[in-house]
Amino acid sequence: MEPLIWSHTESDTSTAVPAMLQVARTGTWASIDQPTRFRYLRLLVVLSLQAGLMRSAPPRPKGPEGRIEYGDYSPKLYPDISSLEVASTVLRTLQMVVPPGHYNAQNLRTEDGNDPILKGPAQDIEVGAVPLVIWVAGIAACAIASVLIAQVAGDVVDRQLTRSEDTRRLISVQSSAVEIVMRHSQREDEQGTRIPYDEAELRVLESLLKIQREIVDKRQAPLPTPFAGAAQSLDNAISKVATGIEMAIPIAVAGGILFLLWSRK
Repeated sequence: MEPLIWSHTESDTSTAVPAMLQVARTGTWASIDQPTRFRYLRLLVVLSLQAGLMRSAPPRPKGPEGRIEYGDYSPKLYPDISSLEVASTVLRTLQMVVPPGHYNAQNLRTEDGNDPILKGPAQDIEVGAVPLVIWVAGIAACAIASVLIAQVAGDVVDRQLTRSEDTRRLISVQSSAVEIVMRHSQREDEQGTRIPYDEAELRVLESLLKIQREIVDKRQAPLPTPFAGAAQSLDNAISKVATGIEMAIPIAVAGGILFLLWSRK
């Protein structure tokens, strides 16, 4: 089977990203119109994939404007076990918002919140109650999950966001965790050195892992594995650091942090 391709055009990241983060944190998905829900969900997926790489400086992944080559996640991509554990936690959420079932996944292109344009032959993808470990031409499960979310946002996933309290809680903490990881990566880029996660950052990441575990316990299923060799805990990421580390660096909405989103008019 050929790798699936998802390409996305976002016309206004500077406005849409902060608005998406606010909706995701508050869980007010039902208060916005359906196309906007689609748009915000796709944005969160893209930011989650980028945060899972924890890299905002060159060499950069091609992202949704090209093949999902950033789906080739493996432990060797990460500089230490701490980074691997954080990445695994952030990427796992993408698998958990796709309900079990059979999906006909196709190559697709999306723009803002518009309906997807599908092309190419359909591939049968089965998402079960067991861990979502889907391999299509070597692409990791988290990347395939992103394609499914982009494609079915107008159906099952959209209903999950507006009707499922567990999904709203998961997405709420996911948005905060993604923002923290990207800010942290930006700070490391600026200082040119690795920086341990501080206690405040780890509390958010631990909250995300806790919710993930609660949901799989309800489903009576193991914790999903976003890619081969992904970590199942944050034990090695817990590290005490000196107080006073700045956390006030804003997300560079129009800059390098959103390099995956190619804005076009």
